[in-house]
Amino acid sequence: MVDSVHFARWLAIASQLPYDFYIFPTSPNRRVHSGIKCRIEDHQKGSVKLVFKSSLLSISFFMLNRITNNWFGAAIVALVSLSIRPIAIHAHQLQFSGYMARRAISILKVFNTSPPRLLATNWGSEITWYGHKRGHSKELRKLLASSHALFAECQRDIGLAQAMGYVGPSTKPLPIGGGFEFSDALKVEHVDRRWVLIKGYMGKWGLGDLALRSCVNVLQDMELENRYGIIVYSSPKKLSRLARQMSQSTGIEIKTYPKFHFSHDQMLGLMSQSRACLAISKADGISTTFIEALSAGCIPIQSNTSCANEWSGEFSEVRPVSIDTESIQSALKKALELTDYKFMRLSQELKQFAASALNADTVNTEILSEYEKVLCDILKR
Repeated sequence: MVDSVHFARWLAIASQLPYDFYIFPTSPNRRVHSGIKCRIEDHQKGSVKLVFKSSLLSISFFMLNRITNNWFGAAIVALVSLSIRPIAIHAHQLQFSGYMARRAISILKVFNTSPPRLLATNWGSEITWYGHKRGHSKELRKLLASSHALFAECQRDIGLAQAMGYVGPSTKPLPIGGGFEFSDALKVEHVDRRWVLIKGYMGKWGLGDLALRSCVNVLQDMELENRYGIIVYSSPKKLSRLARQMSQSTGIEIKTYPKFHFSHDQMLGLMSQSRACLAISKADGISTTFIEALSAGCIPIQSNTSCANEWSGEFSEVRPVSIDTESIQSALKKALELTDYKFMRLSQELKQFAASALNADTVNTEILSEYEKVLCDILKR
């Protein structure tokens, strides 16, 4: 996850502890997020180091690891561990990293009677999506059963993990990427919110195309083609082509931007200028998009395949929806039907709720406390 802004935000919190962090890239990419690079170059109490240059691993490493069922990567992790003697191997993302980490520790047990402990973080839909998938269920059960601690964003996933064999401590569910700084930019209310945002993820579980079609249908039905435009972010090429075709045929202004185009702060700024944000997927965790939208006073329309309901407070306007066209369109219509006055009042209430529940000072301190507690427990053994 070296390309992830969310992991970069987690690392910014965790690296405040007096430990050395060695980052081992496992996902098939060559990009190291700027937020991670700055930690490597400028740390506080602990140090952050990249074990290998991501470009050396990238696709070739990923393919070799896949062919060998994670044993190739596990052998490299084990060799590195023999050199640096870590107290724990922390797998961020259960499939790419977790399976490999469990194998690495099994190798280390041959050389060391006290191998490092295995820590696991469930990012998004790893347990809910893969828990019943053929080829993953058995592997996931082994991983969870051997994990010293599990970090997750919602109680739903901790419960599922326990049902699959996890017996470690019940860590507090928290947004893994941390809380939000409620800057002056977020406090400013944009009266003319003329955009509807769409998370463009596709692939295994993303349903950006369903969200886009639903949004276009609503704007046409409500005759709001000239009132609102659509911005699709993290848009793959296939969805961008569909967006261009729909824009040409309907006259609706639709802008598309690829993944990584916006920084985290730019994304929050964009949401603060938008009436609603659609994030529809077959599976998800808390959905960072959901809590980002709350913090910006933008109405999130999130699929109920996430655990966003654990973070939605008492607001009926932001309850997650089913992944069908009728439910999505109904939720979006309600958001667009609000008068400017009612929307601004709701927007302010959403931001006030987020400022209380998702404030960086509180959330980041809790993340740090939970992590430190787990590491201290390892050192005592």
